[in-house]
Amino acid sequence: LALQVQGLVMFETEEAVEYSHRFMRYLILSYVLCLRRISKVIRETFPSHSSLIAARLATLEELEVMEKEGELDMVWWIPLGWCMTMTKNARHKQKIIPSDHKEILRGVVKFKEGLESVEGHDHIQVPPVYKQVWTYSYSLTS
Repeated sequence: LALQVQGLVMFETEEAVEYSHRFMRYLILSYVLCLRRISKVIRETFPSHSSLIAARLATLEELEVMEKEGELDMVWWIPLGWCMTMTKNARHKQKIIPSDHKEILRGVVKFKEGLESVEGHDHIQVPPVYKQVWTYSYSLTS
């Protein structure tokens, strides 16, 4: 998506640059919120609202809007909706090559589907016996 935005946004105005920065910020925010439940590293890096704000991934107002819909980790898709709306509006304001805005929209949908797939793996628990088998086989090869 970063390459699509770079190639399809007309960076002739400050508005276009702002669109690009906000678009990428929303993508990364969705990624972090989705994976925060799954990844210990991301959870430790972004444990709170203040950490998201300090990293400039979100503003307090944006987090408040999202929390009205539910727990942040469960509504990770909201910033992707904002990306879609921004892209539609950017097309009308001539920030994006008019005939190609649909490519960016398709990219956002594909990104969301990828995150949904990853999120689906969060519910699959690895049976304890697999860990025991791995530990046993590792000890045999050492």
